[in-house]
Parts: sequence; C-alpha cells; structure tokens
Amino acid sequence: MFCALSTFLTFVGVYALGCYLYEQLRTPYKLLKIRYFSDTRPTLKERFGDWAAVTGASDGIGKEYAKELARQNINVVLIARSQEKLQAVAKEITESGAGVQTKIVIADFTKGSQVYEHIEKETANIPISILVNNVGTAKPTSLLNYSQEETQNIIDTNVVAVSQLSRIFFQRMKASKLKGAIVSVGSGTELQPLPNGAYYAASKAYTRSLTLALYHEAKPYGIHVQMLSPNFVVTKINSYSKQIMKGGLLIPSASAYAKSAVNQLRDEVDETPGYLWHHVQNAVATAFTWRVRTYIAMGSLSIVAFLYDNLKSLVSIIKAVLEPYFRPNLPKTLVEKFGQWAVVTGATDGIGKEYAKELARQGINLVLISRTKEKLIAVTNEIVNNVGMIHDPETLDKVSEDTLWDLLTVNMGSVTMLTRKILPQMIGHRKGAGILLRTPALAQFDCLCG
Repeated sequence: MFCALSTFLTFVGVYALGCYLYEQLRTPYKLLKIRYFSDTRPTLKERFGDWAAVTGASDGIGKEYAKELARQNINVVLIARSQEKLQAVAKEITESGAGVQTKIVIADFTKGSQVYEHIEKETANIPISILVNNVGTAKPTSLLNYSQEETQNIIDTNVVAVSQLSRIFFQRMKASKLKGAIVSVGSGTELQPLPNGAYYAASKAYTRSLTLALYHEAKPYGIHVQMLSPNFVVTKINSYSKQIMKGGLLIPSASAYAKSAVNQLRDEVDETPGYLWHHVQNAVATAFTWRVRTYIAMGSLSIVAFLYDNLKSLVSIIKAVLEPYFRPNLPKTLVEKFGQWAVVTGATDGIGKEYAKELARQGINLVLISRTKEKLIAVTNEIVNNVGMIHDPETLDKVSEDTLWDLLTVNMGSVTMLTRKILPQMIGHRKGAGILLRTPALAQFDCLCG
C-alpha cells in the first residue's frame, strides 16, 4: 500500500515539475532558438508590415513602445486622449531621424462606442498590420474608495478597449489578408487576485484570457497574437511608490522594457513578460500557488494563514458539523447569519431563478433583478451576482459590435457595479455575503494562474 502511494506521489511530483518547467522555459527556448540557431531572422517590417497603431501612446510603455517601433522602421499611429502629449511624442519620433510617418488620433476610451467609430474613420485608409492594446488605468486603493464613474471608467478603458479594438483590427486584417500582429499589454497582477488593486488585476486577467483565446482564433489566418505581461516598470502608473520609481534590476525603465518587448514581438513569441528579469521573477513567483502570491501582494504572508486558506473548505465542514454540539447558541439559519434580505440578479431563469427559490425556502426575503424588471423590492444585505449572457460560440471577428457591448455590459459591468454599490452597506451592517458565479471554462484559466 505504502509503495503504491509513494509511486503515485512521485508521478504527481514529476508531472507537476514537468508542467512548471514547460511553462517557464517555452518562451526562453524559442528566443534562444530564433536568435542564435536560426539562419534567418526577419525584421519586424518584413514579418508584419509597415504600419502600427499603439493605444495609450502618450506616456510610459505605450510611448516608448511606439518610439521603438519607429526605430525599427515602422510607421506609427499614436492613440491617446491628450493631443498635446501625442504631438510631443510624434515630434520626438520625427526628430529622432527614424524616417517614418506618424499620425495622431485623439481618443478618450471612457466616452463609449463613438470612440471606436472615430478610430475606424481616422485609420480607414492606413494598412495597420500591428495593433498594440496598451491603454489602461489603475488606482491602488480599496474597492470601497471607487465612485460609480471611476468604476465605469476602468471597465471602459481596461476591458472594453482591448475587446473592441481586437475585434475591429482582427476583422480588418483578415479581410485585407494582412499577416499582422495584435499585442495586448497585460500585467503581472493578472496571475493572482490583488487586494487594493482588485479592478486592475481583474481587468488584466480578462485581457489575458481574451488574448490567449484570440491567439488560436487568429493563427489560421497568419495573424500573430501576443500576450505581453510586464511586472513593475518605471512609468507614471506606478508613481504612487517612490521605491518603484527608483528602478532597479527587476524594475526597468520604460525605454529599456519597450526595446526588449518589441524585439520579442519580432521573434513571434506568443506569451511573455517581455523582459529577461521579469522572466526570472515570474519563474520564482509561479513556483508558489496563487493564494500564496496574493498574501505576498498584501504584505502579510504567514504560514498559519497559508495553511488555513488551503484547508479552509475542510475546516468549514468540520466547524459546521461540530459547532452546534459545543456552541449551541451559534446562528443556525441564513437569516440569523446574514440577515433577512437577498438580491439576486438574472433571477428569471436558470440558476438565478432556482437560487432565489431556495433562498425563499430558507426564509430570506428577495429582490429579484432581471431585464424584465419584475419583482423589484429593495436594496439588501446580501448580493448574489449571477446575471450573465452567452452567445453562440464563434470567433471574435464574427461577433457584432452590439453583441460585444452586451456581453461586456452584462457579464462584467453588472457584477462590478452591483458589488461596489452594495458592499459598503453590508460593511455598515457588519454582516452579509457576496456570491459570484462563474463558468467551468474558467477552470483552465485557474490552472494557468498557478
């Protein structure tokens, strides 16, 4: 018996180590193979074409990425909301002697669908073969400190922009038969939840999932899709920390990072941190589970907390079974434990409908929310975020703009906004629960996250 268990555990260990080494070494192996053992290494222009569009091009990584593209003889469309800053970047590129063309497009991604119509119109006659989805915003603070407007802005900028632009330029490249590239800039925060940076990390996790899926959709058409996930870089988005802004071995300048990242696009790497020491940093970090990395991000890692977190399901079951015998006065019902009211979104069908019915059976008053606007009662102490929308499986280039807007608004906007609205009330009452429903499709993404 012991021998069989030992053999099984050895097999599991070898398998886990093999998976870890594959994930960490596949990109460095490809880079070494192309750069040192290949007879040819096409230039960026030869591989993808001579026009690129870069969003968020007025500062930080976006600005330096655009300048590095120009140094490699790529004409650049600079997209951001500040005309003054874009003109300054265009001037820098012109004065650098790169000999390329530039065009600026003023676009505020918090303004809704009209911004994408504007971008399409401004770039209609330009054969853009490289799209760099770089625009993003962040605010390192608790979800409690976000206003409704700030919440919507981060969704529009970090989630909607990468979705709409990827769809638009994927369709254009496919129709024009351009063998181009789509680069989406994520973040190392996408690999684990980030307390006090929840919206930002969640938006980058979305970007990762979208981009890795799009890679497989676009590959049959000769379109390369790259997921670029930097860790800390000396940019304005990290100006909240003086230590980060000092830079260092693991924290490169934006220009050093961009040079490395553009060269990795040239080498057609599909998933990369973009910088050597970020590869090393990720190799160390992902040796730990995402729960450990979350505690590290909070700055309060402890062995006790780690063990409890990994055994919490078992602990909860044991407590539920034993506590009534030793502590008979503990709350026994949902009402006693969480309160009398619950709000259920998407409550007219499926899981939402049955969940609401079960809550009612357990004595909970209900607020039922759906697009039919039936049975609205009151704001409550408990939130159950179930609302969702699906569409028939199809590649991103075949999804209509209206459908994409509906998917983003229903599946991401609702859960984010309702949580932000009701969480402060639950904290005020010092009781409540939040339940966020997901699909089994996320299981594969959890594996990717460690």
